[in-house]
Amino acid sequence: MDRYRHSATSRLQTDPTRALERAAAVLVAAGFRTKERGGGSAVFEGPGMRNNRQSPLLGASRIRFVARGERLNLEADLGGARKLGLFARIFPPALCLFLGLLFTVLFSLQQDDTLWMLPLYSSLGGMLLLWLILGPFIASRILTNTRKALDRFIEEVACP
Repeated sequence: MDRYRHSATSRLQTDPTRALERAAAVLVAAGFRTKERGGGSAVFEGPGMRNNRQSPLLGASRIRFVARGERLNLEADLGGARKLGLFARIFPPALCLFLGLLFTVLFSLQQDDTLWMLPLYSSLGGMLLLWLILGPFIASRILTNTRKALDRFIEEVACP
């Protein structure tokens, strides 16, 4: 199974049309667009996730609901979580490397003394190491929070 896909199933305790209407109301309010609707199914596309303080539902770039019998199925592409997680893994370490290069060029033009290099490189190296550990952790948490939110969401939509 693809890491950036999620599926969940819940037992319908209400009319399928009503469940899909409830899902549509919540998702449209969160910024999703309805792409297809009818015949016991609905497809929504999300705006993406720009930061981790937004609703974790925005970690899904596409959500598809299908009502069959007494079951409501959800299939989601987690494109928003993938993009924000990639940003968390790449941007901070790249920024540390860029700042190291920038300060090296600026300070080498200003001074002949190289004593500034040790504190600069040790602090930037420490930050780089920290972000190489924190970035994947943050990305994993974003993905986990999106999956949990989708699981809770389908349970709430399927209830009366």
